[in-house]
Amino acid sequence: FSQELHLPEIDANACVYGFYDRADCSACVDACPTQAWVLGDESLGLDTEACDGCGLCVPACPGGALHIHFPWVIRTFADRLIALFCCERSSIEKSPATIPCIHSLGLRQLLLLYNSGIEYLLIATAGCTECTRHHSSDIHQRTEQLNKLLLERRKPPIKILQRSDQVWKRIFKTDE
Repeated sequence: FSQELHLPEIDANACVYGFYDRADCSACVDACPTQAWVLGDESLGLDTEACDGCGLCVPACPGGALHIHFPWVIRTFADRLIALFCCERSSIEKSPATIPCIHSLGLRQLLLLYNSGIEYLLIATAGCTECTRHHSSDIHQRTEQLNKLLLERRKPPIKILQRSDQVWKRIFKTDE
């Protein structure tokens, strides 16, 4: 299974650099482990040669101006809809559920999953704290943030499950 490189897409209408001649936001630049974002005096650009498609810039953007299309793998397990994701550095063989970094899933993506009926995320990772991509903000914090908003609206939470690689593979191999 070959993994396609996904580059972030920029919505110029949502990026602060589309509104102001001299903006001072650098959230995507600061979040990028490969320094692929190029910030000039009046513009923001992406060095596509330097970008490894990790997607960590996506949840970092306060305006929601960045997006990467990662595939969703959905399974039904015990009558619950589960979205499966595995980090490309995990020990699980590459599959359609493989994304560069689990922590690239932002609030927007989590909300899209939730609004699609997903109740659980089953994730497989590899030593995140030792990873060169590791960042202070992670999927667990964003899930907690979303669940606080859901609780205020009396909605059930979305849950992250981390199970053994064998359990992850078994659920992945079940029929869609």
